Amino acid sequence: MQEKNTSLMNAQSQKDSAKQAYENAKTAYENAVKDSESNASVVSAKEQMNKVKEILDQLNSSMKKENAKTVLDESENDLSTAQSQYDNAVNIALEKLKQECEETGDMSPYEAALNDYSLLTDTNVIAARQYLDSCQNAYDQASTEYQNVLDEYAAAEANYESAKQNYESVLSAQNSQLDTLKSQMESAKTSYDNAISNYEAVVMQVNQQLQTYANNLEKARANSNTYSSQLELQHLKDSLADYTLKAPVSGTVTSLNIKQGGLVNTSQTAVVISNLNTMKITITCHRELR
Repeated sequence: MQEKNTSLMNAQSQKDSAKQAYENAKTAYENAVKDSESNASVVSAKEQMNKVKEILDQLNSSMKKENAKTVLDESENDLSTAQSQYDNAVNIALEKLKQECEETGDMSPYEAALNDYSLLTDTNVIAARQYLDSCQNAYDQASTEYQNVLDEYAAAEANYESAKQNYESVLSAQNSQLDTLKSQMESAKTSYDNAISNYEAVVMQVNQQLQTYANNLEKARANSNTYSSQLELQHLKDSLADYTLKAPVSGTVTSLNIKQGGLVNTSQTAVVISNLNTMKITITCHRELR
């Protein structure tokens, strides 16, 4: 039974230890979950991400990029129109100059103008050139503005992606820690459940053994009672034999000096036994005289 008590004590100790380990792991996990809600690193990373996201959303809502693209497209169309007008004015001026040079017989002014349109002094060409330069400047400015907007968008998106990745990294680290603590808690819970099952099995085994001992004890008591009864009966028989008077000789009780329930002493003759087979009788006869 000592071995069973030791097994039961060990199972109880293991169960208590497993329970304490589970409660500690559970407390650590629950505290980590609470702390995660106010984790300074996570909160800061999330706030930074939200700020950058707000800037990006403002850019998108303002349609700054679309407006800049529209201005660029319009200036590009104006530049194309101005270029056509300038080319047309140049062609007309060249044709006119060619005719004049043919009339004078000196083609050098025409040939020089073919290589350098700036030599053309026609007012239409000059006006078209000025308009073309103006449109070119407007296009260059619109192109620069559009590129600046694209760069601004790209920077905002890059900042957002960086802030998002930082937030996800910090959050992932926190979640990883929570997962580890949760896994430890679940493992401790499994160990505790196993310890409970083992303890219950040992308790059942001890109870079964105790029942076996009880049954054996009951049988032993029954056997002991039977043996005791046999001993008592034999003792009574022996005692009865001690209180039974047996005559040392055969004969007939001719005198009984004691009564049932009476007291006797060693000097008193209790019983007189006579052997009538050996008795002699002497008879004296007296004749009656008449």
